[in-house]
Amino acid sequence: MAETGEDIRFANPTPGNIVGGLTTLEEKSLGCIKKAGNSPLMEVIDYAKSPTKKGFIFMDTPGYDLESVSGLAAGGATIILFSTGKGSPTGSPIVPVIKIGTNSNVYERMAEPY
Repeated sequence: MAETGEDIRFANPTPGNIVGGLTTLEEKSLGCIKKAGNSPLMEVIDYAKSPTKKGFIFMDTPGYDLESVSGLAAGGATIILFSTGKGSPTGSPIVPVIKIGTNSNVYERMAEPY
């Protein structure tokens, strides 16, 4: 940050986040932490690496949906539970992705016809 003169701590990476009501990356990160629940963190792994422990594992992935899902699949995930605040259409041809809608509007927009 200091090398470039940019301070991303106060930036918001996408217009969709702003429309969704987020004002900072800190707010977005706090939401992610809340979604993780209260299980103890067992391990932090690099992008596309396989865990060596069981339980709640954090993978250091890029912030973009497709890249994060790809890293989880490369690390050995056999199913991905993807929480979405605005209805990201992210999926994967390699591993099933189950969308978890965070509100009724997302559910209605993403509901599949039967």
